[in-house]
Amino acid sequence: NRLNMVGERLIDAADLPAEQFNLREEPPMGGPTQTTTEQSLFAVSEVLERMSALEQDLQHEQSRFSLLESLDLNHHIGSNSQLSGRPVLAGYMSSPFGVRTDPFTGEPAIHQGVDFAGEEGSAVIATAGGIVTWAGERFGYGRMVEIEHAGGYRTRYAHAKSVSVQIGQLVDKGQQIATIGNTGRST
Repeated sequence: NRLNMVGERLIDAADLPAEQFNLREEPPMGGPTQTTTEQSLFAVSEVLERMSALEQDLQHEQSRFSLLESLDLNHHIGSNSQLSGRPVLAGYMSSPFGVRTDPFTGEPAIHQGVDFAGEEGSAVIATAGGIVTWAGERFGYGRMVEIEHAGGYRTRYAHAKSVSVQIGQLVDKGQQIATIGNTGRST
């Protein structure tokens, strides 16, 4: 009501024809055919059912993953499950974890990884046993392998030339999982 009153005063002040700007009437509307409330509620109900089914599938997969992790941990006791060593057999650490000058922007930025330089095509090895949770292209990382280890730790091996493992595969410490490359956001 207050907006209508202000609008009427503006119409009078601007000497506009009142019949063209009748603020008391509903404005004209158009657009594509709209669904009824019943149809919308049915669609929402269907989406919720699908989400519930997906949640159950996810819980089932998490249970399977926990079982596999438990089997892996019991089967590969000792040094296989402990993270240690380097992911390359030859080469050097080219960029440590922490604040560094971003090689693309020249600005200070936090680098949340550790980079190793080596001969392209050389072996990249797992630094601990675990289950492969990603193997393939990933934005920014290029070709990448991610391994989940006992205790919830994960390691990522990015910018690979090639990947030699698959999602769900059990890998041992020291096993080749990829080759050194220069894919993704890499120099």
